[in-house]
Amino acid sequence: MKWFKIHHGFTSNRKFGLVADQLDIPRAEVIAIALDLLDYASRQNDRGSLVGYDIEEAAYTLNLAESIMRNALLALRNRRFCNEHKILNWDEYQGTSDSTNAERQKRFRERKKLDISNTVTGVTDSNALRNTDKIRRDKIRRDKIRGDKKDAPALPDFLPSAKWEAFRQHRNKLRKPMTEHAEGLIIAKLEAFKKRGYDPVSILDRSITSGWQDVFEPKSDAKPKQARSNAITLGGKDV
Repeated sequence: MKWFKIHHGFTSNRKFGLVADQLDIPRAEVIAIALDLLDYASRQNDRGSLVGYDIEEAAYTLNLAESIMRNALLALRNRRFCNEHKILNWDEYQGTSDSTNAERQKRFRERKKLDISNTVTGVTDSNALRNTDKIRRDKIRRDKIRGDKKDAPALPDFLPSAKWEAFRQHRNKLRKPMTEHAEGLIIAKLEAFKKRGYDPVSILDRSITSGWQDVFEPKSDAKPKQARSNAITLGGKDV
């Protein structure tokens, strides 16, 4: 279905008032005639054309005297609203881009697809951003847990790398991952314990099995005390 535009301020067009004053008829009648002209012009294949406009039929449709229709049409021509063949400035008033309903529907569908596409893209971009942030946070957490192995202190010969890695994992499970500085301090402790005659591997094992986050020097085992002899010697024999 074809349609035509009526711009804001159409009914207050000064031309209609001048025609109404000239013919001494109500402005509403002039506006009705102008709308009927636009309606007719919009329905033509050559939109804007007034060729074939039937004044008698229009007068019947608008319930106006045919003489009023003729005089009003002539006055509107004089006011450059139209001429014998077409509505003047039709393209300016109506816009050539709105030539057919099919074209408008096509543009509407294209805009709708674009809006949907932008919405989906926005959601996708938002999800991608959240996923990127999650990946970044996970990486930071893993790096914090694992530590920077490239800059980790070198292990002394007495400390097996597998055992040290086991202690690292133990600290990670305790949610107390070691920094490079912390690793250096614990290794220094183990070196000191070794110099005192203790086995660093056993110390690490004890910390892991006990759920400790640090290493501790083992308590010195109490030397067995010699039992006090309560024996009674009789005749050179203990009894």
